[in-house]
Amino acid sequence: MRATVMTCCLAVVLSTVPTHAYTPLGLSIDFDPPNGVVRIDPQPPMPFTAYIVATYVDQPNRAPATDAYGLERVAVTAQVTNGAAWLMSVDLTDFHPDATTVSGGFGDTENGWIIEAPECVTAGPGESIIIAELLFMPTGPPGEILIGPHPTEGSACLRCGVLSGPYEFKVCGTGGLGQDPGEPYSLCGFPHTRVICEPQRGDNPPHPNTYWYDVTVGYGPDPYGPCEGFHVRVYDPDIENYTNWVQPMGWTHADSLIRVGDELWVSWWTPDPNGMFCDGWHRFQFDNPNDASWGDWTLTNGSNPDPYTSVVRTSGYFGAAHDGYGRCVHVPSTSTDIQDDTSSWGVIKALYQ
Repeated sequence: MRATVMTCCLAVVLSTVPTHAYTPLGLSIDFDPPNGVVRIDPQPPMPFTAYIVATYVDQPNRAPATDAYGLERVAVTAQVTNGAAWLMSVDLTDFHPDATTVSGGFGDTENGWIIEAPECVTAGPGESIIIAELLFMPTGPPGEILIGPHPTEGSACLRCGVLSGPYEFKVCGTGGLGQDPGEPYSLCGFPHTRVICEPQRGDNPPHPNTYWYDVTVGYGPDPYGPCEGFHVRVYDPDIENYTNWVQPMGWTHADSLIRVGDELWVSWWTPDPNGMFCDGWHRFQFDNPNDASWGDWTLTNGSNPDPYTSVVRTSGYFGAAHDGYGRCVHVPSTSTDIQDDTSSWGVIKALYQ
């Protein structure tokens, strides 16, 4: 069957900060914002809703709050592959009650689809903005909702605030219909500081049994590094199950689990005051036989195993990201029963703030 292509375009105006702290806007498909649901298994004839979501609208090092930060005007291209669904309706009121289509429309691959709000739509730190609510009818076969550049404007977007741009936006995630979506590993515009445990393919081993974390700390003033501590919350209380530790040169790991209240953490740290800085990815890793659960992480300026000493960044700050790509990471569970314990995001975020 030929793929049924439905295209939507949006030209994006985003918040403005000095260029050294600029983070590209991230666009993604979310079936339950802001929870980062990237796959559903719809069954005809039950309609379903997908959302085009903008993340990293507010900048960590933004200028004074009197300036405007957010979106006013957007242009993306999206498509449903394999004829997996057909579009029933589009709702722009989540973006702004008076948002309008300036030109084109969903499915107009020649002209694209440009949406505009009458004023700057803002979001708080770590929050997202829904650009469009799309109602679909599934047709049966698996497929994917993809996002790409506008056919004529590309991935450039304008900002509302101090600087006008144009700047780049990035694709952070697509939506899977009856199948897993493609991975946004190299596409997403996440902030420079980032912790990931995906994808599990190629040179990256699967977890279990190997739990690995790639960490990068980018350029710019605080809160971008250096970091002297990296910590991951785990659920397996038996330290004997943690073996084959890997850490960057000059770093060490705790020989026991770190207990903070009812939480258990594995910790790496370095006495080097330069810590992790602007030199790419750093791999942290261990083996554990237990099944994977979702756990939190922290980056600290403390050269010790305490996950809450001088916190620089936490998984709680990245609530708009997808698990495995900036939010929570895979960690060993208490047994072979898979858990999804993400209840501590709010606690860690509150401690950080």
